[in-house]
Amino acid sequence: MKNEAYVINKKCSVSEIINIMSICYINICMRLHSVIFSALSGVPVLGIVYDPKVEYYLNILEQVKIGTNKEINQKYCYESVENIVNNYDEVKKKLINKANELTNDTTKNEEYLKKIIKNKIL
Repeated sequence: MKNEAYVINKKCSVSEIINIMSICYINICMRLHSVIFSALSGVPVLGIVYDPKVEYYLNILEQVKIGTNKEINQKYCYESVENIVNNYDEVKKKLINKANELTNDTTKNEEYLKKIIKNKIL
């Protein structure tokens, strides 16, 4: 790395984590919430899969899987970073659109649940 790395040694709120992730150019993520927070920030993801749910969200968001917790494909990782850098605006726009679709779907699910609860109670 050309720049110094930083370690955050304090407990952060969700909004603080999303704000921190949003200043990044690319995020390498392994945990599900880091994939989601990165997508909400519009920051492209290189994903390391340790669980099927992480792979599921990487696929939905059309983000790159660079390997698993047991093996990372370094060549593919490098090529993927290069592709993101060379097509950054397009990759970012596509990710934001996918994240917005996912957010809209979540809102629809909440509305369906409210209707179901209302009908069961009344």
